[in-house]
Amino acid sequence: MGIDRVSFGVQSLNDEELKIIGRLHTASEALQAIEQASKAGFERISADLIFGLPSQTLATFEDTLSTIVDSAISHLSVYGLTVEEGTPLAAKLANGSLTLPSEEEAEMMYDHTIRYLEEQGLHRYEISNFARSGQESLHNLVYWHYLPYYGFGSAACSYDGKRRMTNAEDIESYIRDAAPTIEQLPARISLAEFMFLGLRKTEGINLSVAKERFGVDIIAMFGQEIEKYINKEMLSFDQAENTLKLTKLGMKFGNEIFELFL
Repeated sequence: MGIDRVSFGVQSLNDEELKIIGRLHTASEALQAIEQASKAGFERISADLIFGLPSQTLATFEDTLSTIVDSAISHLSVYGLTVEEGTPLAAKLANGSLTLPSEEEAEMMYDHTIRYLEEQGLHRYEISNFARSGQESLHNLVYWHYLPYYGFGSAACSYDGKRRMTNAEDIESYIRDAAPTIEQLPARISLAEFMFLGLRKTEGINLSVAKERFGVDIIAMFGQEIEKYINKEMLSFDQAENTLKLTKLGMKFGNEIFELFL
């Protein structure tokens, strides 16, 4: 059917860390699944990891990273932990039964990720995504280029260039063909989403594309704010190519920059 890529939500290859965050698999089962996918003929295998987990140390994260790189994966997504309100993890952190690594420790994990994966031949092509040559996720690039896409299944989103459609979250309602929730996106919101999704890519954004799609001169509209971050060495503007992109420092603190377009 043309499907050649499979992605595994590994998160960690330390059994204690997996248990703490409520994952049902073990480290060995995750590695076995990757091996089985490779034997089944998948040539594009991806895994997701999280750093900054409760009880995680730089040493355990380094072990996870080196082990996953030695597996059959050709693509890796590495995210910093985000604690969502109302989750069991948030409750345990609030009552003190679990603690997170310090900000300094989490930053060391981030820095190690960038350095180590580059050394291992997985180049960074998006803030949190790394791939061997030619193994970038075409699926995800659709989102970062802010192009239309279809989503199938309960809670899945679709985007047609002007509207975002979200299917019913409840599976039984979805099966009964419940109508999706439709969000008509104002031009201002679409422009903001185009900017901060595009800036996630290491290649950045061609501002001529922004002008063509939204009729807006980004430099004229956000020039002062952009210049501030250029002076902070967090943004880089190539006038000849008309491209704007995050620097290595900007990628570390991207959310601060994304807010200026909202």
